[in-house]
Amino acid sequence: MNTYTGTPRGEYFDENFAENFRMIERTRLLDPDDLVSDKIRGFFDWWRSHPMTPPPKSSFDILDHHVLMPNFFMMRAHDLDSYSFVLAGEEVIRMVGRNNPGRGITVDDADEPLAIFARYLRDVAQTRDCWRCAGRLRVFERGYLNFESIDCPLTDDSGAEVTHTIGLMVEL
Repeated sequence: MNTYTGTPRGEYFDENFAENFRMIERTRLLDPDDLVSDKIRGFFDWWRSHPMTPPPKSSFDILDHHVLMPNFFMMRAHDLDSYSFVLAGEEVIRMVGRNNPGRGITVDDADEPLAIFARYLRDVAQTRDCWRCAGRLRVFERGYLNFESIDCPLTDDSGAEVTHTIGLMVEL
């Protein structure tokens, strides 16, 4: 059963988020010491060191983070209730098992795991903070693996509106 126990400042815990995700915990990231992965901690340091927080999408150049390219994913916010997949690096595709460029999702999506994900992205946008996600993920050729990810909002150039969420996902 999927459980959404949060508010824009709360936590999610999904026992069986989707067919390949298990025991997913999502929490608002306030302390970098909560992060396990050095890659994710380094990216979080980049995000929070920007003079405007959250930083504008125009300040994010994937080539500046080329070592992390296989681990990035990006979602575009059309409004607070609808999003679309923009980018998924090779490692993300390997771990998740699919690539959905351009696919739209909404908070009312008929696919319940995607609706839960859209509500989570809405919380990322509303809080304007990074969120940490961790859990177990079934990778078909290897069984289960533990992962950690971070989801960080990016804004328009004025900083007024969250337009994207950039994520980084790593195997632990």
